[in-house]
Amino acid sequence: MKQQVKSIQTVISESPNKLLFAIMNWSEIVGKNNAEITIPIRLKQKILEIAVPNNIVLATVSKFSRLIIDRMNAKTGGENVLRLKFSIVPSLFNKTKKIEKKRVVQKASDFPEEEIIQKKLELMQKFGFDEETAENAANIEFFITKNKKSNKPEI
Repeated sequence: MKQQVKSIQTVISESPNKLLFAIMNWSEIVGKNNAEITIPIRLKQKILEIAVPNNIVLATVSKFSRLIIDRMNAKTGGENVLRLKFSIVPSLFNKTKKIEKKRVVQKASDFPEEEIIQKKLELMQKFGFDEETAENAANIEFFITKNKKSNKPEI
């Protein structure tokens, strides 16, 4: 085991390899949720640069700088990181997750299009909904109606 640790330390002794090691083990270093909103992008002169999507994440994550440094050094076996530098780089983070989920729900609809359009118009007139809200409400109504008819439990 000690030989494996020494060989790992030899492999990661150079900065590019330490950065690669950080990238590969990032979720263990910062935690799964934080790994989705932070990305290690550069390690130079013992300064680890971390990309974040916005000021809010920067303010929150920077509070845990000491913990990140300690975990990184523990993983790499030595004082390889002395400080962190944060850069706001929103383009590195996926903004389309919500849009993709919404599109999947709309495509998954297996209700007759004419009935949805008719229900949508009815809801727009009755409640003053915009077109998108009315369509979503119509789909929900059809979904509930279909599940009640087939005795399936509602979600």
